[in-house]
Amino acid sequence: MVRILILAFLVPLASFGQSARDSLLATERSIDRPITLHGGQLRITGAYSLAVISKQFDENGDATNLRDDGFASVRHRFGLDIKYGVNEFVQVSTFIHQSSQTIRDQTRGIFSANPEEDPNVYQNLSYEYKGWEDLSVNLDIRAPFRTKKIDVGLTVGISMPTASHSPDMPTHSIEYTAENGSTQYNVDYNYHYNLGKGVTVAQLGGMIKYRLPKWAFSARVDYRHGLQEGASYEWKHQLVEYEEFEYRQEFFTYRLPDTFEYYGEIEYQPLPFFDIILNVSGYHSQDGWKTVGRDKVAIPAATLVTINPGVELIVTPRLWFRQKFQFPVSGKSYEGAYTFYTSLIYNLFLF
Repeated sequence: MVRILILAFLVPLASFGQSARDSLLATERSIDRPITLHGGQLRITGAYSLAVISKQFDENGDATNLRDDGFASVRHRFGLDIKYGVNEFVQVSTFIHQSSQTIRDQTRGIFSANPEEDPNVYQNLSYEYKGWEDLSVNLDIRAPFRTKKIDVGLTVGISMPTASHSPDMPTHSIEYTAENGSTQYNVDYNYHYNLGKGVTVAQLGGMIKYRLPKWAFSARVDYRHGLQEGASYEWKHQLVEYEEFEYRQEFFTYRLPDTFEYYGEIEYQPLPFFDIILNVSGYHSQDGWKTVGRDKVAIPAATLVTINPGVELIVTPRLWFRQKFQFPVSGKSYEGAYTFYTSLIYNLFLF
């Protein structure tokens, strides 16, 4: 539904009448664009990504095939990003995402030597991650260099805890069946998780871009830090007389890991309306913890390196189309997802 709304909002905008400043969008190639928007320019991006999560890197960097263990899954993620150029060197932006993912384990059986008296038990586990993510607001400042060959920029931002972060109550169920003199229990464990972080997160980043006649080279790094400790709970359950589940909340506190994200990117512009992109990205997190009872247990440090080829097509001066693919190369304590990204970008000048 979110994807339909984004497309319904963006596509009709492409047919609006052009302003005098649209000629700037028509002649400005992807590699020539400054790293902040022009003054008065508004950019709206609707994005969708499909991630196939079939690999998991352990703490030693070894990859496990999740299909073998029955834990492979698919994640759908939708995003809306709005940017506005205050002037030629300052822009503000806000973005939010919604995603959904369900992980189902293989059915596991506990078999009885005498099923007439002691029934067989079949267990199914399901983990659902679904909902809105926190809303972020950023301020980007570009250095006022006279040359157009190089851009340097600084980003400060904040992610606000607008989304639910504590899990919803599980919906476990149990069913008893009897057939041909044998009995069995079918037990479904269904867990539901929200996607908020529960705390305010500050961001500090920087970017540099260098241009040649048909090439551009970019690099960026971002650091994020939770500004306070968070509090949440886990659901615990017990089965009452093999008929129904009772639940209780077990509270804990936590500190989000500090994260570093970085990338290096090469762009090649063979045609004014077509851009080829090769991006190598990295992620690292550290220094997080969670309480278990009275103890603080460290959250393992995590890393991920990916290669991300893509293209951009200028459909009209105002409407652009981008396609990108992500391939995991290496990592530690992190999922290795093969991801397909697609986005529509609409631009206009408000004055």
